[in-house]
Amino acid sequence: MCIFKNFMVVIFIVLLPFTFYAQPVNTLTNSISAGDRTSNKFPGGADGALVSICDTPPDVPNDLTFKSQFGETPELNVKTRNIWAIWWYPQFDHDADAEWLLDQLDDVRCRAINELGMQDPPNPGRGYFYNVYIHHGEDDGFPTWWANGQGTDQYGNPYLTLPNGAHLDAGNIRHEGFHIFQYSANSPGFSYSGDSQWYVESSAQWFSVSQDASETGAFVEAGAIDGNPHLALWHSFSNEAPGDPTDWMFQVRQYGMHTYLYYLTEFAGMDRDIITSGFYTATNKSPQQYHFDNAGGDNLRKYFADWAAHNTADFDYLLPAQVERARLEVQWVGDPDNIHPYVAEYYDEGTEGNWKRPPASLT
Repeated sequence: MCIFKNFMVVIFIVLLPFTFYAQPVNTLTNSISAGDRTSNKFPGGADGALVSICDTPPDVPNDLTFKSQFGETPELNVKTRNIWAIWWYPQFDHDADAEWLLDQLDDVRCRAINELGMQDPPNPGRGYFYNVYIHHGEDDGFPTWWANGQGTDQYGNPYLTLPNGAHLDAGNIRHEGFHIFQYSANSPGFSYSGDSQWYVESSAQWFSVSQDASETGAFVEAGAIDGNPHLALWHSFSNEAPGDPTDWMFQVRQYGMHTYLYYLTEFAGMDRDIITSGFYTATNKSPQQYHFDNAGGDNLRKYFADWAAHNTADFDYLLPAQVERARLEVQWVGDPDNIHPYVAEYYDEGTEGNWKRPPASLT
């Protein structure tokens, strides 16, 4: 609660998932420049070009075979390499696209396994290629309900569906590709549900932008973070308060939380292994508890509070062009009625000695 006299104040809220720690805004360091980032472990070109760091690609089982629920040769065209089989209908020309896509997926696999300790999906261990389908809605024979993402077929094997066009988006391939290597995770605490659903998406988005952090659209969801800073860190599709809106401002928050993970690894200096190792430790801890225990509680409290404070400084750890692009996204698709960057605003008439409390819905 607050009492004010004769000045204007705007109250921001920061919801911490553990004991409250706050660093006063006026003690923050100056705006962070791109040159201050603590690591360049995932180098990438500004144009989204592939820059591989893999000297030793992961092993590939011998003699992989096809097992596809959704058609096989000669009905479909297919191109294979390593663990991948990319499928499309022959009336479309995706031969060159498939080569580029194989390069991207090989790189995701190499980084995820060699650098971050992730594991292959079950397909190659069972003797089968991992199937990737390029689909065209109603213009081919694949299911018309397919979208952009990973599913599980009737044989219990995961597969990836990519709409035409999305299969050439490098950021999308890195994000969806990382999901492939989350599939075999053995940690109940990191499941795609409840208080951990957010993390499956945000960590995939973190992986994607970490490889090309200078790309203008890398943090396009950031406006969902400071647009509603009171939302829980673990707010997600199926983990929200009763009556929460289902528009862009709320539904993309778990993607925008990659700003937090990016801040942790690139500015706070937290080990990247903490971001990914929990998927394969058979832990019942939530991702946030896993971070707390492995980074140290005092450290994580400070990191979280600093990140939240820098968000109020117009995301000064991101590039100006990235922040501008994120603001445009809010203008284009955000509902103004669902934007609450602060909970109360008071002008210089004072409160006449009375305590003022923000609405319960915003605290």
